[in-house]
Amino acid sequence: MNALGTLLKYELIQLARDRRTILLSVVAPLVLLPALLWVMNATGEADRVRIESTPVAVWVDGPDSTWAADLLRRAQLLPDPDSAEPLVLRRVAGPVADSLIGTGDAHLVVRAPGEGGEGVRGLEVRYRASSDVSRGASQRLRDRLREVRLHIRDSLYAAGGLPVEPDSVYPVRPENVAAAGREAGAWLGIFLLP
Repeated sequence: MNALGTLLKYELIQLARDRRTILLSVVAPLVLLPALLWVMNATGEADRVRIESTPVAVWVDGPDSTWAADLLRRAQLLPDPDSAEPLVLRRVAGPVADSLIGTGDAHLVVRAPGEGGEGVRGLEVRYRASSDVSRGASQRLRDRLREVRLHIRDSLYAAGGLPVEPDSVYPVRPENVAAAGREAGAWLGIFLLP
């Protein structure tokens, strides 16, 4: 054991004599890591601003496009805290080719295929996942359409005579029963174990 300690001491002394080794192993990471994090943060912020400031062209097609365009107009009236630019709606007569989706001409295509089984209407929001603008606009539009759907549902319930808010009927509330230490340990395990 004494020989191992002597060898370790000798190697550390040799490393301490070489200033380039100390510089590259200690000082360089302390300077480069914050610089790298700053560049990544600035790039991400610039991308977010570019995505949110791009006007989103939404094309509407399908046999039920009038109904879909009405829903989209309602969705346009909702405030969108994530975007400063409005949705630009365009109705087209025929189907839109998938190759146009994600370009500057059509970021999203909303298809209204008509009534399905049991007279239920639906919408298809088509987007290109390889385009940041198309993907982000798709998520924002789907969130807005969900809000419109909830508003329509609530107004139908109120017109039908439901005396309370629909969300107050059989509410589901999550409740955490884990101790704080166990919860922190579970999160730590997620990061430490692959």
